[in-house]
Amino acid sequence: MLAPCRLEYGAAEQQRESSLKYQTRCIATYPDGRGYALGSVEGRVAMELFDLSPEVQAGKYAFKVRVPEGMCK
Repeated sequence: MLAPCRLEYGAAEQQRESSLKYQTRCIATYPDGRGYALGSVEGRVAMELFDLSPEVQAGKYAFKVRVPEGMCK
């Protein structure tokens, strides 16, 4: 469960389930504050948006990060 909130208010503005299947590893907000990137332990990243209108939500997406062979040892 994610609960995005504004730190100056301290209360959650929304509550939503993660769109990723596995445990969340990291989260970071977009520089413009319109959404956030959510990373999982399996290497997937979901790009989420705070605006809940259907036309804005149509722009969210997810992808699998591929590390070239030999990069992580």
